[in-house]
Amino acid sequence: MQIPRSVPGQTLELSGATTITTGKFVTITSTATLDTNGGSNSGTFFVTGGTLKSTRDTFTNNSGATLYATAATLTFGGDGVQNNDGLQNHGTLTLVDTTVNGDVHSAAGSSVAIAGAVTFNGLVSGAGNFTGSGSAIFAGGYSPGDSPALVTHAGNLTFDSTNRLIMEIGGLARGTGYDALDVEGLLTFGGELDLDFINGFTASLGDSFDLFDWGNATGSFSLLNLPDLSDGLAWDFSQLYSTGTLSVTAIPEPSTYAALTGVAALGCVLLRRRKSSRSPQESARRRS
Repeated sequence: MQIPRSVPGQTLELSGATTITTGKFVTITSTATLDTNGGSNSGTFFVTGGTLKSTRDTFTNNSGATLYATAATLTFGGDGVQNNDGLQNHGTLTLVDTTVNGDVHSAAGSSVAIAGAVTFNGLVSGAGNFTGSGSAIFAGGYSPGDSPALVTHAGNLTFDSTNRLIMEIGGLARGTGYDALDVEGLLTFGGELDLDFINGFTASLGDSFDLFDWGNATGSFSLLNLPDLSDGLAWDFSQLYSTGTLSVTAIPEPSTYAALTGVAALGCVLLRRRKSSRSPQESARRRS
């Protein structure tokens, strides 16, 4: 079903799907609501101060299409699991000061342009990059990539206290072997971090994973769920909030504890010397 080009300040509930064909556009204006049974956009869809609701079936923003939402509410279906429901984005989402409820999958080659503050209350997944200088706030889950991928955020990225960040590790190459995020602005850690081994991968002594790069960073995760390692190995997350890196280290033998204690003072001296030799840029990065 194709709806009129402009929906005035009313609620329009459709029993069928909404279809916007190539070269056409639809505008949902302020105070108006479109409640549709799924659908697809191959043209241009404007939601300006209004509400788009599609909880009964999948809504697809096709390649080459744009969905613009300004001071709007977008509500989609989904059960918090990455699959083919909710909003499937293969084109461009341009979101300004908007709230997005339900699941969003933004596939590789798509993009999400953020201006102002945009809150996602459902699971966001996929390898699509985030452009724009605004702030993306994830409150309902985030799983970057469809397989391991490097996803960039040109603005700020916040993991809310209710968020669960799911990242996969299937190798040692950043962005192809394991998931990674590059945030040009401020990265705010919060909520839960879940790491999952995939494709039969297991980490070995000395392996390291540069999960996050950022312009500035603050906060911390409230919970780290990390996969089990082989006997004698442990996760080292001491650099997680300074360099964005997790690594695998050996668990010291009990007989070495006394020796480690004995050299603690020397270690402090060496640490001070090493810090003083860092470049100003590296020191600023670590303080962030």
